[in-house]
Amino acid sequence: MKRTDFSVDWLFAACAPDTELLPWNAQFTPVDLPHDWQIRHADDLYRDGTLFYRKYFFVTDVPGTRRMLWFGGAYMDTTVFVNGTEVGQWKYGYTSFWFDITDALHEGQNEVLVRCNLRHPNSRWYSGAGLYRNVELWEAPDLHLMPDGLYVAAKEGDNGVWTVAVTAEAGSVTAASAGRTLTLHLTDDNGSLLGTAAIPADAWAALP
Repeated sequence: MKRTDFSVDWLFAACAPDTELLPWNAQFTPVDLPHDWQIRHADDLYRDGTLFYRKYFFVTDVPGTRRMLWFGGAYMDTTVFVNGTEVGQWKYGYTSFWFDITDALHEGQNEVLVRCNLRHPNSRWYSGAGLYRNVELWEAPDLHLMPDGLYVAAKEGDNGVWTVAVTAEAGSVTAASAGRTLTLHLTDDNGSLLGTAAIPADAWAALP
């Protein structure tokens, strides 16, 4: 999976609390991420507001490629739109999340718009507000390992013999996985092969 930093050249606008649609006259200013709107109002840390982040980017169509947006953190109650289409929501403000945006993209210039609704009181005396961590653009083939989908657990047994359990989640949004097998290779520090495991296609996890 190719991961590209997506944190520069954003535009930002702060609007009235619970603004559902971007006002036609919203005043945008350039920002780079991470960006915290709340810290800029130290005299009023409990101010509510709806925060919009907009970014334009170009896409070249590559058949068989999926594109995803990963957010390191967004506070709070976040909705992501690509070219006017809602691609996902994330309510919680303290964990990373990602959405597959492939079906909302088109060749050429595209727009991503992120809306964060900040309301008080919330979980902490100071939470920050907006896209307060980096954003990445991910690219992967139709058939791929799911993000954070590889799990390895090692357990020492008798006489210094170790057992290594590996679980992998593969994703496919097309028929490309039919009849395919995912093979995992375990090597030591020198690259010598220690073992392999094959996972048939019918055991793979499918992207929603």
